[in-house]
Amino acid sequence: MALQLKFSKAARENIADIWSYTIRTFGIRQADAYHILLEQALADIAEEPSQIGSKARTELGKDFRSYRVALSSKRSGTRIKNARHVVIYVLIDADTCGISRILHESMELLRHIPEEHKGGKDAFEEEE
Repeated sequence: MALQLKFSKAARENIADIWSYTIRTFGIRQADAYHILLEQALADIAEEPSQIGSKARTELGKDFRSYRVALSSKRSGTRIKNARHVVIYVLIDADTCGISRILHESMELLRHIPEEHKGGKDAFEEEE
């Protein structure tokens, strides 16, 4: 059974920023394809948060993990092979995964994970 995903405000802003940047830089078709890839990566995390390719991120806090969006490329049906974003998430409980941030892989993760994300469910909103 897939976990329920809850998103931080920062993660929702990351998704919107990725969308806007991709449209400006590569056009709407590429933005649509990247969005499909991102949705597949999130679905893969919900299905199996500790799947092969995900990494425990103990430096961020207990139960934090990361997952490279590119790992979901084949399952998404897109032709994007070199996606450069990483989903940072935390296992809140047995049924819930909090999506903390979606960051470019060149960013230093420790600088971009707010302390409130380490506190549990209250930092995350219901999936829409």
